Amino acid sequence: RGHANKRASVRMVLGVGVRKAGACRGGRREIARCSVLVTYTLRNIVVLFAFFNVSNIQLCSADTCATGRYIQSGTGTCVSCSTGSYNPNLDATTCLTCRAGTYSGTGATKCLNCDAGGYSAAGAADCTDCPPGTVGNGTAATSCVACRAGTYATGYHLRTSADCLLCTDALYSTGGSTACLTCTGGKYVPGTSNAFESSCAWCPANSIGRPNLARSCGADRMSGCPTSQVSNADSVRVSSRGVDGFKADFVASSGLASTNVGLNPWWMVDLVTVRRIGSGALYNRADGLEVLGMDNFQIWVGNSSTSYDAAGNVLCFTAVTN
Repeated sequence: RGHANKRASVRMVLGVGVRKAGACRGGRREIARCSVLVTYTLRNIVVLFAFFNVSNIQLCSADTCATGRYIQSGTGTCVSCSTGSYNPNLDATTCLTCRAGTYSGTGATKCLNCDAGGYSAAGAADCTDCPPGTVGNGTAATSCVACRAGTYATGYHLRTSADCLLCTDALYSTGGSTACLTCTGGKYVPGTSNAFESSCAWCPANSIGRPNLARSCGADRMSGCPTSQVSNADSVRVSSRGVDGFKADFVASSGLASTNVGLNPWWMVDLVTVRRIGSGALYNRADGLEVLGMDNFQIWVGNSSTSYDAAGNVLCFTAVTN
């Protein structure tokens, strides 16, 4: 028997039809374990009957568990989602795992995409940079892409295949390389830069056992490059004989590149594109008339086609023979 307390902010009547204890609806947190469910926000509880018969009362908070958080099982506590997970809903009882290619920090309401140059597995707290030799595979990537053969990359977090650098002449690489390689003895790289060379080729028969740049022209990159000389001794001993690749011809006068006798005779080969020259070898005639062959000669290298003139060229070698 009693009257309503005037200080009460909410009044509640307990009587027939009151539901028995169970989980709080809507994920609301349980304040006290009991046998009767009441789902009001309460300051004061006033009973209007002379008597009532209940064993306990369960009170549930009307406060919501915000997005980015979830209601922890067993404790009813609202806690933040861990890294690599997210929750976009109110009053959730679990968080969702971020898919591969995305990531999240603590208390996330959504996952963020990895930018180009990075990748992630499912449930990642952050993205991983693509390592050297690889580049990004767009945004939200789950893996990186290897640089193609004939190229290389040394940096981290490179975004596109355009960041892979071409191997220079006489060098090659396999896919996913961090550096370009040189060919071992007896082999050479048949192409030029821009050719994406992935391996070495055996030098042709009768060659010097190193990449012969004088025979790196043509569609097959294995033909003699353009040549010229100050004059032709005859119609057979023309300048192209010097890059035909056959030393055996040197025993016959018809297989030689030969000029007329004169002041400052010269012979030249045009490598077509800029090449890196490491060494060179010249072969004299071998028909018993070697004295009529190369004598007191010089080798000039450069970008000028003005015969032996030093303008734009560099003197690499001077030889005196008898």
